[in-house]
Amino acid sequence: MALNKLLPIFFSPILLVCIAIVVGALLRQRRWSIAGAAFLLVASLPVVADRLFAWSQAGVVDRIPLDAPAGAPTASLPVAEAIVVLGGAMYYVRPEGIPIAEWGDAVDRVFGGIALAREGRAPRLIFSGGGWIGQEGLSSEGAVARQLALEFGISTDRVEVSPQALNTQQEAEAIRKTFDSPRPRIILVTSAFHVPRAAVTFETAGFEVIPHPVDFRAPVRRMPLMDWLPSPDALEKTDLVIREMIGRAYYRVRAMWQGASSTGAGT
Repeated sequence: MALNKLLPIFFSPILLVCIAIVVGALLRQRRWSIAGAAFLLVASLPVVADRLFAWSQAGVVDRIPLDAPAGAPTASLPVAEAIVVLGGAMYYVRPEGIPIAEWGDAVDRVFGGIALAREGRAPRLIFSGGGWIGQEGLSSEGAVARQLALEFGISTDRVEVSPQALNTQQEAEAIRKTFDSPRPRIILVTSAFHVPRAAVTFETAGFEVIPHPVDFRAPVRRMPLMDWLPSPDALEKTDLVIREMIGRAYYRVRAMWQGASSTGAGT
């Protein structure tokens, strides 16, 4: 398994708490267990999780003028070779033993890409194939999203699905192979918190990226008391932000390393 997949597991709030409890039991020092319980409590507070998410989305600005009317001349819109929609929005459930595709919060990625395609932002709409572990023999997320795009009126010749991949890096490399131009310009559609990492990854793969963030998850709350009550949803958000920060660090270091390597090779 790749390092960028292993690191988030080791820094997961649940695992850190379990480690603290085990260490406390082995050393017979309650402070470790207390520290683990305190960390779990803080990570489960909506007031903490929402602020972490707001911070992770800070600086993510949609540079595409979405106020352009539908059907406007293509020449008045940003020129891009393709709209690329990243996966991570769908999973399968088995309510009665039969797998059924279910969309999660990140389905905004799919609808965002379809909306851009309908407005003529680019001639190609590419859905990433998504992962395949545990879903062998089932339609990929990209294939399901493609069918949805066709139902919304996007012509068949404009919608594509990239090969399935394990991570964003593999998605970028697989999609890059479908372009002939030296540095293709794409509109990259993904969740707001995922934009910084995804943009760096696709730029490293040789793209010029126009980010199109969707799926903002820092809600406006009007019940301050509820912000201070532990919630499993808040814990999930905190875990997601931690994973994203680790992923960003990994891909930025990787991009710097590749840049240094290419510079060294050219001298």
